[in-house]
Amino acid sequence: MPAYDGAACAGNTQTGAVSLSGNTGPVVLGGSTVTGAVSVTGNVGGPTVIEGNHITGTLACSGNTPAPTDGGTRNTVTGARSGQCGAAGF
Repeated sequence: MPAYDGAACAGNTQTGAVSLSGNTGPVVLGGSTVTGAVSVTGNVGGPTVIEGNHITGTLACSGNTPAPTDGGTRNTVTGARSGQCGAAGF
């Protein structure tokens, strides 16, 4: 498998929940619209970046090492934020 080169794909629209769990390298969810809950758990080796998304549901993050960041671009979340992503404006 090739190493992550930092390149990003365009944002997506996802109808339903998104779960990013148990990854052992970089994880990025950016510029997307999610009409459901987003769960980010147990990712290691990072970075884990959740940035510039519109989430119509909850955003829950736990057990990620290092902790996720918003990459300087806040997410819009209509539901509750919790755990490592619990800060207002994350």
